[in-house]
Amino acid sequence: MVDYTVVSVLSQLAVSLGAMGLMVGVRVSDGQQQTPRILPVQQIISPNPRCPVDLNQLLTELVVDLPAYANRVITRSPPTNHLQDIPTSVILATSLPPETIPVSEHLPTDLPTGDDIDLGFIVTRERLYINNRMLVIQRYHWLFLRSTPNGWELVKMLSKSDPYPGYRILPQPWDSSQSAIARAIRLWLRDCQWRTVPR
Repeated sequence: MVDYTVVSVLSQLAVSLGAMGLMVGVRVSDGQQQTPRILPVQQIISPNPRCPVDLNQLLTELVVDLPAYANRVITRSPPTNHLQDIPTSVILATSLPPETIPVSEHLPTDLPTGDDIDLGFIVTRERLYINNRMLVIQRYHWLFLRSTPNGWELVKMLSKSDPYPGYRILPQPWDSSQSAIARAIRLWLRDCQWRTVPR
């Protein structure tokens, strides 16, 4: 069985290289010997067919990996004085059906709309330290997602903290599209789409 292996950096360059029609050398193994073969980028790297198309399945898989992704992003992020960006440690993430999301009358009016926009909901439980005191907060996230030929794309995200068990930090929804959680989600979506080299 032919096995294609390729350096991971190619996944980040696939779109640009493919658009330029470049060719890439890979090593092909037939079990007996390895010989270089030149193949178009599109044959080596293409969207992962196993990345879920169904939104519910996508969110189910996302929340399994999100704490690890988010904590890496948080660790690498520069210090900030913004309350909404105080470094936390994500303990847990779960997906939620729409009817369980707290209703808020303070949602922005400039939300993405259109037939290509899907709305998903997740909740994260996070630990943070303020004045040498450990707090645990729960945050609800509205994910505005778009399905594209290159996979799912996070268009916008809103977040709202809820007391858990009794702290109320940023109780009104805020635009968290550039937050550590949103950046982690975008990284996961990218990896979900490109992590597997087709056989």
